[in-house]
Amino acid sequence: MARVKYIDGIENVRRVFRTLPEKSLIEITHALNVAGDTVVKRAKQLVSVSDPKAGNEHLRDSIRKTNIRIIRANRSAVIYVVAGGTGETNIAAFREEFGRKPGGQLKGGGESTHPGYGPNEFFFPAYWSTRTATRGRIARALKAAAKEVASRGR
Repeated sequence: MARVKYIDGIENVRRVFRTLPEKSLIEITHALNVAGDTVVKRAKQLVSVSDPKAGNEHLRDSIRKTNIRIIRANRSAVIYVVAGGTGETNIAAFREEFGRKPGGQLKGGGESTHPGYGPNEFFFPAYWSTRTATRGRIARALKAAAKEVASRGR
């Protein structure tokens, strides 16, 4: 029978996880980085760069992951995958993902005769197609860290 250890109180949980071994932190960090790389690779495969009129020729190069950030009062570690970075590539990423309606307003006034185009999704399908594997990788790293803490008898 497996030995089960219960930790009462949020402060005790925080204390236990502050004492995570360095090896576990490295494994969790590695799992997050691999997850980000996987989503970036898939998004770059899905993005269309065949239409230079759409302004997305630099879009594939702009897809990247950020460094790991700690948010929510040190309760969450996240890694962001972003597309764009400058004003033009941000607009191109948005239009590529969600499409563009026909017409619209020109900057100097007047109406545009742009024919519009449908969405060519690349970002959300990349996330959804890699989500299960990504979550599994991170969950295995966290489970290994929890077992390491429990085996130390603290």
